[in-house]
Amino acid sequence: MYIYWLICIEFILNRINWFIIEELMVTSFLVLLKIR
Repeated sequence: MYIYWLICIEFILNRINWFIIEELMVTSFLVLLKIR
């Protein structure tokens, strides 16, 4: 049971990390476009 919870938390954290990374990439891309 404990391991199951760890896997769930790990999965959720991975999802959140990917979401944040994608947001950062998109915003930085837009900033680069504005600079030009």
